[in-house]
This record gives sequence, structure tokens and C-alpha cells, in this order.
Amino acid sequence: MEPGTIISAISVLATSSVAIIGLLLSERRHREQIENERKSREEQIAHERQAREEELTREIKRAEKHREDMPLFQFDMEVGVVYKKDNKYLVEFRVVLDNRGNVKQDIKSIKLRVRSVNKEDSLSFWGGRGSRETLNKSPKSAIIRPSSTA
Repeated sequence: MEPGTIISAISVLATSSVAIIGLLLSERRHREQIENERKSREEQIAHERQAREEELTREIKRAEKHREDMPLFQFDMEVGVVYKKDNKYLVEFRVVLDNRGNVKQDIKSIKLRVRSVNKEDSLSFWGGRGSRETLNKSPKSAIIRPSSTA
């Protein structure tokens, strides 16, 4: 073999060796980069999941604190005598319920207990029940159904 052929063969072998080593190193770097990106995505997903769980926990605590799952009504009532004849009265009751909560309520009826007091009757407080008046008359009950003007 001639020296020029040997030198050519060595240079081809050296060039191909460098190319193969470069290809192997590039493949190794590519696999490391893919693995790093996978780990980064997993960490980001775990972080987002933890942030969602913390937000959900805060929202649950806020809802419990503000009782958003409970009914919240503002109650107003107006009473007026419409007609009086021979110690008999026709009385109008106007009940306004304003739903201020987040829970939808469907109220079909409201029960009112109406008690009366004569001018000569004396009032006294109920024992142990707070400041409620004791009335000697039996209660009159009425079932009120919501009007269509709501």
C-alpha cells in the first residue's frame, strides 16, 4: 500500500470517527433536553394543580364564611286595616321577601299567625323566652300564597 492511500484512509476514518462521535453526543444532548423538558412540564403541571387546589380551598372557606350555600332573605311586612265593621276587621298583610343569597328558593306559601290584643288587656313578658308578649287570645292562622305581581 502506498503512503498516500494510507493517509487518505486514515483521514477518512478520522473524519467518520469525528462525525460518529458528534452524532452520538448530539443524540445524547437531545435525549437530555427532552428529559429536562418532560421534568419541567411535570413540575409545571404539579404547580398548577397545587394552585388550583389552594384556590378551591380558599373558595370553599370563603363560601362557608359568607354562608353562600344557605338561604339569605330580607324580610319586610306591612300590615294595614282595610275595613272595620262591628268589631270585625279586614286586614291586609303585605309580605316582601328579597332573596339576597346565591341559593334559588321557590316559596309556595307563607304561614302567618295573627294575634290580637284588646286595649284593656295587659301585656307581660314570657318567662325565660326573651321579650315576647303573652297574649290571651288564641292565634288566627292564615296561609298566604304569593301574588302574581311579584
